[in-house]
Amino acid sequence: MNARSNLNNDGAKVNRLPFINDLFAYSEWFLKSSISTYGTLQFAIWRHVRWLPSFFIFVLVTFSLTVSSSAHSAVEEIKEPPVGLEVLTKPRLVGHHLFTFFGLEIYHISLWSSPEWAPEKWNRHPFALSLVYSRNFSGEEIAKQSIAEIKKQIPLSDDTSQQWLNQLRFLIPSVKAGDRLTGVYQPSGNLVFWIGSKKIGEINDPALSEAFMAIWLATKTSEPKMRKKLFGDAS
Repeated sequence: MNARSNLNNDGAKVNRLPFINDLFAYSEWFLKSSISTYGTLQFAIWRHVRWLPSFFIFVLVTFSLTVSSSAHSAVEEIKEPPVGLEVLTKPRLVGHHLFTFFGLEIYHISLWSSPEWAPEKWNRHPFALSLVYSRNFSGEEIAKQSIAEIKKQIPLSDDTSQQWLNQLRFLIPSVKAGDRLTGVYQPSGNLVFWIGSKKIGEINDPALSEAFMAIWLATKTSEPKMRKKLFGDAS
């Protein structure tokens, strides 16, 4: 479940990338029109340079307001219980975290469990991890990144790596901004995947199921800050 856009307060999907592309396109047009009007690049820059501070302040304010609004909406959505929690007794939200990469929102992840679940024995009781994606990713991307993260924690032979990759490729769908992908884990080694309210498949390989969930929950995770947030008050 890797690493994409944002949700406004009406639940509509907002992608900042088109905004940024439009910004650069406008800047290019503005500069060209300035050159054609004033004759030289140097004069065009000198003519408009006094507006640059205000222009960039406007851009930063607009960008930060978009991030703030979308982050708030994502938090509200992630607090809604996902489907597939029937295997949990009295499901509860343990913790959640907004994962970003160089300032770009990737997904908002939440951990759901029964009261008896504990961080130090995270694989001993059923639980669920649910991700609301902020941008588009192909199933292939998610599968490959998942295997890469697993390899950071445990050694894998080439054969096992390829077998697990094939299983994840088959199960994990491509996602778009706003999609919710949920994995419900049981100690037996069964891991069921849901996209929204639709069950899309399951893994019955205990080693792969545990290794997949360990990406976020094991002590060797590459994102210890995320792990701490997911464990919340239970840690």
